Amino acid sequence: MKVDGMNPISRCLLRPLRAAAWRLERDFYLPCRLPDINWGIKYAYPSSRLAWAGWIPFLRQLLCRKLYVSERIVEIPFLFKNLRPPPPARILDFGCGESLVDLQLASLGYQVTGYDLNGYEFRHPNLEVIGGDFLKNALPADSFDLAIAISAVEHAGIESYGSFRDGRRASLFDSDADRRVMGEIRRVLKPGGCLIISLPFGRRGANCWMRSYDQDTFSNLIGGFGPEAVEYYSASENYVWTPSLPESMQDIDNFRDQVRGVAMACCSKPG
Repeated sequence: MKVDGMNPISRCLLRPLRAAAWRLERDFYLPCRLPDINWGIKYAYPSSRLAWAGWIPFLRQLLCRKLYVSERIVEIPFLFKNLRPPPPARILDFGCGESLVDLQLASLGYQVTGYDLNGYEFRHPNLEVIGGDFLKNALPADSFDLAIAISAVEHAGIESYGSFRDGRRASLFDSDADRRVMGEIRRVLKPGGCLIISLPFGRRGANCWMRSYDQDTFSNLIGGFGPEAVEYYSASENYVWTPSLPESMQDIDNFRDQVRGVAMACCSKPG
């Protein structure tokens, strides 16, 4: 699958700017943003072959710093609405690196294990953080009561997600990594354990940052679990999020600007 359309010379020329963009986000954007309202800075590689033209939106947003309401505004309430069982249940969070959820759950008394390529900034007595490749994990089977993956599985196997901090471009796209991650989550969940997952939803595709799922690929991804609650939301041009029907979301382009469609499911591992 083609990940982006940039030529090697353009990538080499843009590496310093991309690394600087990450430092800006690390030092300013991440500490200052609210969980649901983000600065709309688009720092991923542009898909245009005219690489410098592709960076014009980035520079414009960097200077204007447009605020937008992200999909977290519906994902986090969905998570807490379907949260079970009660503390001190064991929870695995796949892709915890840029979220407050693990800290919140640990503060509520849950025993939380966060797994992320880039680690986690917060500490708590009820929180264990494991940094590294989840597909190489040594977690015992049938050991968690609940697993959560909030806007995380879509990045699996896309190397730019893991190597973004030093400005390197993806040299690997593993098209099957998202399904293998789901297999590992299923392995470490106890029989009857719960999975709460959210993913970009709309027109199917992938770039050097993430995947977007349609009804077929979303259903196939969660096919090893028993869905108990599934909800779909989409955002207007002004980022007003509302419930939607999946058939009305098939033309949403989640790569044009920010994510504008999301599917969420609460599933159980067959006993």
